[in-house]
Amino acid sequence: TLAGLTGGTPPNGVPLDGESILPLLLNAQPIARKQPMYWQFDLPRDYPNTIGEGYQRRIDGAVKGKEKLLPRVKIRKDAYILYGLSEKPFSPPTNFRLFNLITDPTEERELPTDHPVFAAMVKEMMTTYKDVEQERLKTASWISANVPGSK
Repeated sequence: TLAGLTGGTPPNGVPLDGESILPLLLNAQPIARKQPMYWQFDLPRDYPNTIGEGYQRRIDGAVKGKEKLLPRVKIRKDAYILYGLSEKPFSPPTNFRLFNLITDPTEERELPTDHPVFAAMVKEMMTTYKDVEQERLKTASWISANVPGSK
């Protein structure tokens, strides 16, 4: 997006995993995404929509000590968004919640698990989760080996 906006080009040999939103910004044209959007937020300070203060913040109104399953990952594809929930940070999701953002933009009506897109989105989320987790572990290992005082 920034390269296109400034007339620049991305560096050669650097894989880009995002997509330009320039058509949306300049012409209000919808973006045809090639891959779904994926978020992973395992620590309360990383949650984009939170309530509470400091480390008591939780996403989606979850309150520490009252709810065992917390949203850890989200994946959005077309009109749908799937939440992956788990008990512990940096652990694979064990429960899932699916919503249609076109008919339910406030995410108040969870879709049933037999919905036609449910299984495919869970599979895509778990595949992406494994890829992201491998990258996170490689990064943590590199930091531990190369950054003084990080061990």
